[in-house]
Amino acid sequence: MTGADLAIVMGAVILGSALKSLTGMGLPAIAIPIISLFVGIEVAVVVISLPNFALNAAMSWREREGAKGAIDLPVLLVTGFLGGIAGSLLFVSVSEKPLVALLVLAVVGYILAYLIQPEAAIGAQTSRRWAPVVGTVGGMFQGAIGISGPILGSWVHAHRLDRQCHVFCLTTLFLASGSIQLVILIANGEVTGLWTASILACVPALATVPIGSRLRGKISSRAFDYLVLGAISAAGLGLGIRTFL
Repeated sequence: MTGADLAIVMGAVILGSALKSLTGMGLPAIAIPIISLFVGIEVAVVVISLPNFALNAAMSWREREGAKGAIDLPVLLVTGFLGGIAGSLLFVSVSEKPLVALLVLAVVGYILAYLIQPEAAIGAQTSRRWAPVVGTVGGMFQGAIGISGPILGSWVHAHRLDRQCHVFCLTTLFLASGSIQLVILIANGEVTGLWTASILACVPALATVPIGSRLRGKISSRAFDYLVLGAISAAGLGLGIRTFL
């Protein structure tokens, strides 16, 4: 990777991490499409895997007090893991385009639903009933195409949790799936030759954590919701561009 490529990686990581530090998601959705324009999608995914893991771990730990308000998080973690295994086995030979199209439609549907009725929230009983389904579907998408952010991001946001709990839930879920991805990439030797870029990218990513935490407490509830919707939209858009263009 050249110096120019590394500079692009750093810039993309800063943009994606800034949004993620505020909302709990956004780094892969923003950084991977930008980086892939210059070094290819495979390299982009590998380079971002370590800083994304580090950022999720740092944010989950920093916002750990938010665990007190978490709803059905253990169920989502367990079913997400099982769904990931199923997705990697069942959909390995299936074209990802239909799956991505469904995911993008689901994102558009959720955003429209929020704009129509922004105060609507998922109740405890509904959450208990559907959390295993959401976790399984999110895990299957993670296992099949490597993306579950739009599904989990929409689900967590639909609970209208307080900001700390919202960020804790998302980063903990992404930490679990990112850990599995990182282990697989390392075991397959795909990180070889990219360690330097990936480790360096952790520096600006982690530097955004305290900044994002402070800014998150100063913005209005409506602004936070719109930032979350922007992160969800970016994830769907980035996946669509990566798949169809």
